[in-house]
Amino acid sequence: MGLTVIVTSIYHLLVVLIFLLIIFHMVFISLLKLKKSGWLLIEYVALACAAIGIITVSSDVRMWIYKNYSQSEEPSVYSAYKHVIYNIESPIKYMQCQSLDYQIYIPEEEPKRVLMCNWLLGAEKVVPIYRKNKPPLFDQATYLNPPYTGSIIIDDPAKRVATSIAEYNDRRSQYIESLKKINKNTLEEILRLLAPLFFVVGIALKLTKTTAEYRGYA
Repeated sequence: MGLTVIVTSIYHLLVVLIFLLIIFHMVFISLLKLKKSGWLLIEYVALACAAIGIITVSSDVRMWIYKNYSQSEEPSVYSAYKHVIYNIESPIKYMQCQSLDYQIYIPEEEPKRVLMCNWLLGAEKVVPIYRKNKPPLFDQATYLNPPYTGSIIIDDPAKRVATSIAEYNDRRSQYIESLKKINKNTLEEILRLLAPLFFVVGIALKLTKTTAEYRGYA
């Protein structure tokens, strides 16, 4: 019978509890006949077993909190990602970036428009693909260092892109941190598996001490 089967079944845990009660009564009461100091030590061990179980429960609570947080945060991260895409694609359309030889500004502004359009078109090509639970990181070297033309109108789209990417990366960072806290480390996984047994051992020790107190041994 595997350990996982035992700790996930109330019936098997009850059997273990009864078995331990019999063993502990035989060993501590009948065989060793512990004195007061010995029963105090048993009390400490029982409390320690309960404490280990509580630590495991707190770990599960942490996972539950951050799992709910990540599930509620993921739509806002995706929305921020779509906002970045919009801020890149929208000025490409109204600045006629697909037709760089078509003048829509006064002549001295055209080189600035072409420069900004080239940056926007290049940024559009390298937009990372969004995957659920694995939101991409926008490369700051590519997106947060746009060309500066000196024109308020032409530079404005680049500023909006940079601002929206900074906001997205910040939301993404918080989301990724919450995903990391959902996962248990190796020690937590082991304690989670053994927690029901620690509880059973603690209860069996406490009941054995109660029997000893009733009989006047402790």
